[in-house]
Formats: sequence, C-alpha cells, structure tokens
Amino acid sequence: MTMKTKLQRLAILLAFTLHPSSFILAQGPLTPPGAPAPTMKTLQQIEPRTEINATNTPGDADSIFKITQSGSYYLSGNLTGVAAKYGIEIAANDVTLDLSGFALNGVAGSLGGVGVTAIVGGLAVMNGTARGWGQSGVGAGNAPAGTFENLRLTGNGFSGLIAGANATVTRCTARSNTGHGIVVLGGSVVTACTASLNTDAGINAAGVGCSVSDCVAESNTGDGIFANAGSTITHCVARGNGTGLENQGGGLITGCTAQSNLGDGILVASQCTVRENHCVANGSGAGSGAGIHVTGTENRIEANHCLGADKGLDLDAGNNIVAANTVRGNTDNYSFAAGNQLDLLLCEIPERIDWTANVKFAGSLQFTATGGSAIAITASNVTLDLNGCTLSATTPVTGNAIVVSSGLRNIEVKNGTIAGTTGVTVSGSPPVWSVVPG
Repeated sequence: MTMKTKLQRLAILLAFTLHPSSFILAQGPLTPPGAPAPTMKTLQQIEPRTEINATNTPGDADSIFKITQSGSYYLSGNLTGVAAKYGIEIAANDVTLDLSGFALNGVAGSLGGVGVTAIVGGLAVMNGTARGWGQSGVGAGNAPAGTFENLRLTGNGFSGLIAGANATVTRCTARSNTGHGIVVLGGSVVTACTASLNTDAGINAAGVGCSVSDCVAESNTGDGIFANAGSTITHCVARGNGTGLENQGGGLITGCTAQSNLGDGILVASQCTVRENHCVANGSGAGSGAGIHVTGTENRIEANHCLGADKGLDLDAGNNIVAANTVRGNTDNYSFAAGNQLDLLLCEIPERIDWTANVKFAGSLQFTATGGSAIAITASNVTLDLNGCTLSATTPVTGNAIVVSSGLRNIEVKNGTIAGTTGVTVSGSPPVWSVVPG
C-alpha cells in the first residue's frame, strides 16, 4: 500500500470520528436526592393486633381489661383476676381474642375470666386457659354465632364455657367447674371436646337443634352429654356420669359408648332414633339405670348393644319401634310397656316374653338351670323364631324348654330344634315346633 493510500484512509477515519461531547447523554439535575424513604414495616403493620398484658389494663369498675372496639386482641402473659371484676370484658362486635397459650387466673370473689356484657356478633375466643373465676371461665351467652377453640376451662365457680346460639365450639376442655362444663344455645355445634368432673352436665346443648360429635364426658355429676329437642349426639363417649347421654326429643343418638354411668346409659323422650350404640354396665355402683331408657313415644331403638345394666332396654310408654338390638347380661334384659312394636333378637335365656313381639334367636342357646323353663310366653300375638338354631340344656331339666300360658292367642314357635329337655308345655292355640328328645 502506498503512502498516499494510507493518508486517504486516515482522513476518512478522522472524518467519521465523533467528538467526545457527542457521547454525553441528557441527564437530570446533579443535586443529590434526599435520604431514602423507610422500607421497614411498622410494628402495627407486622402485628395488627392489640396487646393485653398485666400492665396494659384499660378496664373499668367491672373489668381489668375492657374491649370496646372491634379488632384483634392477644394476651402476652398470664393475667391474674381481681375481686368483683371480669378478667377481660367484651362489649364490641367483631372481636378476636387470642389468649396465646396463656392463662386467665381468677381469684376469690372475681367475676368471669372473659365476660361478654353486650349483645355482640363476630366473636372468637381461642388458645388459652380460664381457671378459678367466681363465675364462668368464658361467659359468652350474649354472643350469637361465636367461635371458641382450644380453650381449657377449669375450676370456675359457674360453668366453664357458656356460648350463645349458633356457636362453634371445637377442641375445648372443661374440668371441675361448679356447674356445667360447656353450655351452648340453639343451633350450635360442639366437636372434639372433653368435659369431666363438672358439678352438673359435662356438655349441655341447652338450645334446640344442636350437634355434639366426637366428644368425651366423664365423671360429671349430672348428664355426661345433654341435648335438647331436635339435636344429634354422634360418636361420643359418656362414662361414669349421673346419666350418660340424654336427648329431649326429635333427635338422634348414634355410634356412641355409654359405660358405667350411675343412672341410664342413654335416656330419650319422644321421636328419637337411637342406633348402633354400645351401652355397658350402666346403673353402676349404688345407682339404678338401664342401658337405654325410653320415657316417651315414637322412638326407634335399633341395633344397639346393651350389657350389664339393671335393665337392658326399658320402655315406659307404647308406640315405639325396637329392632335388632343385642341385649344380655342385665339383671332384667327387657322392661316394656304395652303397645310397642318389638322385633327382638334373643341372646340369652331364661327369658319371659310378656309383651306382643316377634322374637328371633340370635344363635343357639343353652339352658343351664336344672329346673324352671327356658322361655315363658305370657302374652298373646307372639312369634318365637328359633332361626334355624337349637334350644338345648346342658343337663337334664325338670322343667320345660318353652312354657306358653293358657288363654293366649296367636302363638307360634318355629324354625329350630329343642333338645335335652323333659318336654314343652302349651295351653291355648297350638304352636308349631320341632322337638328332638335329649
């Protein structure tokens, strides 16, 4: 390349080279900005709740701490009561009170641990203990549709918890309260709660149309679980109470266990269904009670197991339906008023059938006594179905397998074998049977 050519290329390159000022972009003012705006949240933004503690106590003459504004409140430490005062008084709608695992400790002469003194909606109380208060641990009868969770209510001078209508009570424990353990008004739901050693009922669904499920009531002086009309009690345990489970009418008790209660295991009035319950050793100690006791009419008692009570099934009135229950080992298996529809499974002998009934063997039965009768029929309109089974004696019997009283009508004995007895005595309409000498 000639020197001339090199000079030409250099001239072209210089012609296209921009002045350094052409690289300077448009910029704003050069004055430095102010201090950066804060980026951290305030404590109120992080924890938008109001603290309740032993020193932060804006109460009044009736309370240590009084809530008069809607919002969320939390306890940050144990709170000790004062005579003639509530621990926390609530007089506002839409309040959530989280006890945060701490305790409201009452003293002699105090009022309630939590007292709702106005009619309020939207209340929730949870996660802590109320013990030793002169009145209720939590008294919220004025709060319809309230929510109560994870509360421990112990040794209070009245009930442990009183909730208003349409309440939801979950995983609460009420123990040794001078009154009921847990009380709810109409349309409420009580789930997974325990109530023990309370002076009155463990759980009292005092209003109509309540649901009590998956609860345990033990050693309460009154009912383990009481439910007013139109209520259900399902999958609960009642042990060692005055009465185990009680329904005042038009309700359902199903899938429950009633054991070793001083009085009845299950007690119902009228128009109830009592199904698939396990009733054992009721009327315990010095008490007198039945596995299932019916005081009214139009009930259905079905597929229950009643064992070891003073009476197995006890019906005080007629117009009830009894079907497919297993009843045995009671001092008196059956005590029935006249006029019931009875479809019985016979589980043991001797038995006296003195009510109109359809009686079917649950299995083969052996008579162990050396005298008397295995089955005595003393009422008209009885069908005794051996159900393909055998009625036999372990030793020779001087009495009879089946004795039918004189003057009865429509007696039928069928579908089985009678063995090992000295005979059958029948008066009145002839039955039909199969007899195999022993």
